[in-house]
Formats: sequence, structure tokens, C-alpha cells
Amino acid sequence: MLRAELHTRVRLARNRGFALFTLSGLFATFGNGLVYITLSWYASTVWGAVSGVALMLFLIWTPSILLGPFCGALADRFNRKTLLIISNGVRGLMIVAVAAISIISGDFFAFPLALVLGIFVSFYMPAALSLVKDLVLQEDLASANASVDMLYEIGTVAGLGFSGISIHWLGIDYTIMIGGVFFLLATLSNFAMPYTRKTIPSEAPYSLKLILTDFLNAFPTLGERLHALRLFLFQVVFMVLLMTVPVVLPSFLREDLGLGSADYAIYEALFSIGVVIGNILSPACSRRFGDKWTLMALTAVLALTVFIFPILEDSALSKVVYFSIGFGMAGWAIILAKTQSLIDNQYQGFFQSIMYSLCGIIVLAIYVIMIIYGNYIKINFIYMIQSLIALLGIFILMFTDFSNIKNS
Repeated sequence: MLRAELHTRVRLARNRGFALFTLSGLFATFGNGLVYITLSWYASTVWGAVSGVALMLFLIWTPSILLGPFCGALADRFNRKTLLIISNGVRGLMIVAVAAISIISGDFFAFPLALVLGIFVSFYMPAALSLVKDLVLQEDLASANASVDMLYEIGTVAGLGFSGISIHWLGIDYTIMIGGVFFLLATLSNFAMPYTRKTIPSEAPYSLKLILTDFLNAFPTLGERLHALRLFLFQVVFMVLLMTVPVVLPSFLREDLGLGSADYAIYEALFSIGVVIGNILSPACSRRFGDKWTLMALTAVLALTVFIFPILEDSALSKVVYFSIGFGMAGWAIILAKTQSLIDNQYQGFFQSIMYSLCGIIVLAIYVIMIIYGNYIKINFIYMIQSLIALLGIFILMFTDFSNIKNS
């Protein structure tokens, strides 16, 4: 089982287009790790732990909700490689510019920078999620998504680990600038990436009615449509967990446990290592036991570990549990590959952006609550809500028949 999976990973590594795509992601996530830690710590210092981080993430997520469907349509109608170059390039240049202004004048425009990052990540996500299907064979899609997710986490781990050292020795300004440089390296990797789109963009008018018609044609029976919709709903639920569980950690460590940035980096590193190991094992488990049971097991791990994590406080066991939370997050690669296989390639960008926007609305509501009631909400309560969301995901999977869903 593992031998076959390793053979698939080696074959993917020899795919020059896919290799350069993942390399660009590695550079971008390293830079993002630096920028994320620095902005989060700055926001928590200026506005308070819960409210500050929530406000920063509110600014990053709002453009994704408002611009998501538009950016998804762009990813389906225009060159996805070009959109990646624009997204990484603009973010890199803006980060370097803000860092340079701060070094020269002492004015650090953290919140405007967060808004700009939010706007251009809106272009990145639908293009990147859709582009993977253009680069690899259908049977390698789950392993490809797992590889991308794993390397993203390696980049994040390296960025998070380096951030503490960099902030201590170089300060916020130069740490942010280094992050911008890595975004520019990601841009160069995108330039060098050979890319040929598998499907020619449709010349028909782009509309929800057209996509709905294709959906009804792809799933002709009511049973197939309901099972497909449940699967899409589970993707939104899982994405909400992916986007909210790591965000609560800084507030929990700082406010409840009185820990600093070094401890934060350790927990984030353990989380990311869990994701890496999970992404090595999950595709093989999916082939052996099936997508449904693998997803149910990983989501059950999330429901349990997210619930007990805040109870343990800072201990060796709490670190093991947070590692396990990261391991459970590896289910993202499986569900993403499954939903990608259900949608025609010419609508991948728009569809994934809709999922991203729906998730963003839920996440944004959570952030607004954290901003307004941050001083009154117990972190344990937030973790409990996230555990219940994971249980909701398991409930959805229980009534989803994967065998009744056909790939496009």
C-alpha cells in the first residue's frame, strides 16, 4: 500500500510542471508563515489577543467572500498560470513596499497590508486549486493534492520556525520583507512552470444557470444529486475547520496559558508535522479502506482532539493532541480530490471559489463574534463549537453514499 503510494509520489516529482507548481507553493507558504506570525503578533499587541487577530483575519477573508465568484470565473476563462503570477507577484511587491516604508519612516501599515493580501489571495485560491487537475492524471489527483498540502505545510513549518528567530534578531520590518522576497521567488517559479490547459475555456456566456444545467446532467437522478450536494457541504464544513482551528491557538496560548511566541511556534510546528504525516498516509488509507471511511476516521480524530485540547493546558500530552489535530486535517486532500473529480474542468475555478466563499461567510461570522465579544468568550467554548462542527461533518458523511456519485 505505502510502496505504491511512494511510487506515485516519485512519478509526480518527475512531472516538471507539477514540481515547479509545488516549489512555488513552498516558497509562498514559507513567506506566508513569516508574514502570518508577524502580523498576528502585531495585531494581538495593538488590539488585544482575540480581537486583534480576528480583525486581521476579517480583513483577509472579506475580499475572498466578495470577490470569490468573480475570481473563480477568471480562473475558468483566463490562463490560470498568469493568475498565479499576478497573485504572488503583487503580494510580494506590496509586502516588500510596506516593509521598506516601515524601515524608512517607522509607519507600519499592517491592516491595509492584510486587506491587500486578502484581495490577491482571492485570485490565487481558485486558480491554484483548479490548476492541479491540469497538471496531473485523474488517478493521481488525490496524491497530488496530498503532496501539495504536505509541501505547503513544510513551507509553513519552516516559515513559522524561522519567524521567531527573525523577529527576535531582525525585528518586524525585516521579517516581513523576507516574507515578501519569498513571494517573489514563488512568482519566478510560476514563470518557469510549463503549463498546458487540458480543456479549452467555453465561449458560452458564463452563468449559474449553465453550471446548474451541467450539474443536473452530470447527476441525472435525485439520489446522485443529493449525495453530491452532501459531499460539497462536507467540503465546506471541513474547510471551516481548516481555517478556524489554527487561528484560535495564539489567543489560547497567550490569554489562557500565558505563553509567548516561542511556544506558539512549537505548537504550530507540531500541527504542521501532523498534517505532513497525515498527507503521506491518508491517500494510501483511502485506497485501502475507501474515501468515506478514511474521511470519517480523520474527522472523528478532529472532533475528539479539538474538544480535549483546551482542557489539557500546556503539557506533553497537549502537544501530542495538537499534533493529532494536524493529522486529522489531512482529510482535506481527500475531500478536495473527490469534489474536483465531480466537476467539469472548465468550471473548476468558479466552483472552488463558491465553496471558498461559502466557507468564508461562516468563518467571517466567527471572526466578527470574536472581534465584538472577544473579551467575554472563553476559548474553550470556541474549541467546543469547532468540535461540534466536526461532528456535523461526520453526520453528513454517514448519509453520503460515495458509490452513488460518479466522477465527471
